[in-house]
Amino acid sequence: MLSSLDVVLDVVALPMRSTVPAYAAEPGWLYAKMPLLARSEVSVELRVAPAAIGRAKIGWGPAGMGTRVLVLGCAPAPGWTAYAGGYQVVGPMCLPLLVRSAGREALVNVGIGVRCPPG
Repeated sequence: MLSSLDVVLDVVALPMRSTVPAYAAEPGWLYAKMPLLARSEVSVELRVAPAAIGRAKIGWGPAGMGTRVLVLGCAPAPGWTAYAGGYQVVGPMCLPLLVRSAGREALVNVGIGVRCPPG
């Protein structure tokens, strides 16, 4: 699965070159199921960028859907851990996400129901 994803800041893998299919979930929202892959030994924070607040949510693991996910690194050995979950959006969109880890930050776009322009 890692080969179809883009590695961001060498800590998380996201589907930035493809379109994540979305289907109707709760009223007014689409859901796109896509696991999150994160480096096991490094903490990473993902946030819905301010431009999409109120129109998008993210969630992996037991925490539920929201605008922020924090994955705490805990494994002593390097490797990848997969977390079940995905994205919720009010309609197809290029979802802007902020990825932060170890003092570094990147803004990326994930295509939910649409393909994002390269960038």
